[in-house]
Amino acid sequence: MQIARSHQAVIRLQLLTHLRVVSNKETNKEINKEINKETNKETNKETNKETLVSILPESILNELSDEQINILFLLNSNPSISFRELSEKSGMSVQRLRSIRATLEKKGVCLEHIGATKAGIWVIRVNK
Repeated sequence: MQIARSHQAVIRLQLLTHLRVVSNKETNKEINKEINKETNKETNKETNKETLVSILPESILNELSDEQINILFLLNSNPSISFRELSEKSGMSVQRLRSIRATLEKKGVCLEHIGATKAGIWVIRVNK
């Protein structure tokens, strides 16, 4: 009887140890995921900025927020994108996009849609 109880205790201890290891692995996965997400954000931000340097003066580019740079990058990489698609890709509401567009225009960056509503393209212009 005593041996059976000690055997059960050993099994419980092994099970708890295993659960801690699994828990630590899951925690480490989550931590690594967050680190990678932040690293990717910074890399994408720099890549987007480098791409937009050919379109916008650096003085204007340095004044823009991450959201504004992301929107300009998406429009530049896919000029025929609709506002709704832009909303989905950026994760922002259409109203937020309109607000960003108005802010960009105040900073001298004009987003102009040329052509038909569904078949037109976006053009990024700098007002001097």
